[in-house]
Amino acid sequence: MDIMILALSRWDGKYSSTILSLAKVFAREHRVFYLDNPFTIKDVLLGLGTRQIWRRLPALLFGWNSFSRPIPGIPNFVVVTPRMTWSINWLPKGKLFHALARINDKIVFHVISKTINKFQLRDFAYINSFNPLYGNHFPDDFWPRPSIYHCVDDISKSPYVAKHGTREEKVAAQKADLVVTTSGELARLKSDQNDQVEVIPNAADVRLFQRAMNETLSVPPELSKLPKDKKVVVYCGNICHRLDYQLLVKIAERLTNHILLMVGPISSDAYRQHRLHKHANVVFTGKKKLEQLPAYLQHSHCAIIPFLCNTLTRSIYPLKVNEYLSAGKPVVTTPFSEEIKGFGGVVSVADSHEAFIREVRQSIIMDDDYKQEMRMEFAASNSWEDRASKFLKVLTKQRSWQNTPNPIQTDASNPTRNLSDC
Repeated sequence: MDIMILALSRWDGKYSSTILSLAKVFAREHRVFYLDNPFTIKDVLLGLGTRQIWRRLPALLFGWNSFSRPIPGIPNFVVVTPRMTWSINWLPKGKLFHALARINDKIVFHVISKTINKFQLRDFAYINSFNPLYGNHFPDDFWPRPSIYHCVDDISKSPYVAKHGTREEKVAAQKADLVVTTSGELARLKSDQNDQVEVIPNAADVRLFQRAMNETLSVPPELSKLPKDKKVVVYCGNICHRLDYQLLVKIAERLTNHILLMVGPISSDAYRQHRLHKHANVVFTGKKKLEQLPAYLQHSHCAIIPFLCNTLTRSIYPLKVNEYLSAGKPVVTTPFSEEIKGFGGVVSVADSHEAFIREVRQSIIMDDDYKQEMRMEFAASNSWEDRASKFLKVLTKQRSWQNTPNPIQTDASNPTRNLSDC
């Protein structure tokens, strides 16, 4: 089975991604065509000096070299880069927005047509992963088997894309044969938009994070010069509007003999507003590659998920919980979602700031080899291989209900002109 994915996350983006992790596993046995989230004209102009834009420039400007296999060891994973599109999210709802949305979809569908012809696709599954601003105006004769909308977050609570995203996602969900979500709360929200909704939660690259237990890894530079007697409390992830900064400040103030290590890209200045960075025992590392995280976890003593408890976080199944557990680390979290509460047997769920700080202290003191092995064993069942297998079963089941041959027809009149082979 061939799989085409129109993703919000780019293969070389700065954040780890559910759909990219799944796609890499899919590609072990299936051809995967991973359509990059289209770059807008604004994106190209602002990013001309970056490697991310420069490596794609022929494809973005002229539609040349649209196909690449950039991930070593995964030849079935083909990245497809559309030409640049119009920036329209700033526009109000109306005729101009819809006209440009249709033009953008023509641009994206042009590279889809080239993909279909170049790789002789005639029967494939299509997944739109949380990118509903594209695809709602594809031609009626684009009929993959099946068409899936993949919802990984509550788009109505995303400050930038909610403006048009909430409306467009409803259309995408209704047009899809099936909606797949990453949490029960998201499934509940989508159940009035599609009769068929499946929940496939996030997971972890278990083998990668088990390196924190099974190998001796170098001490990260940010920790190498710190006092050896201090315990390290680590958060790995996006430093953004979802975090409870009042809680983080209390951790820094109450646990003065600990290091609060914040590993990840910064996308909000809320930490500055709360003066978190002014505390001597708080260390920010900036963005790190996924492959670097096991070393940070190995040299930490407790991992935390300090999310706010609100409507934004209620629908989250965090990637990081299984990454932490795979590394054998004690985990303390706020009770932000029903999914995270389900980890109560292996994760400490604290319902107040005072309880959170108390659980951090206790988790470090009471940690032992048996508990570490138990966490690793629990996380082993939450691997990307397991989630990909379940996703493929859903695709296969849906395809069995759609026995009519795929009628996709495209213009094959020179589809590969100016394209280099992968």
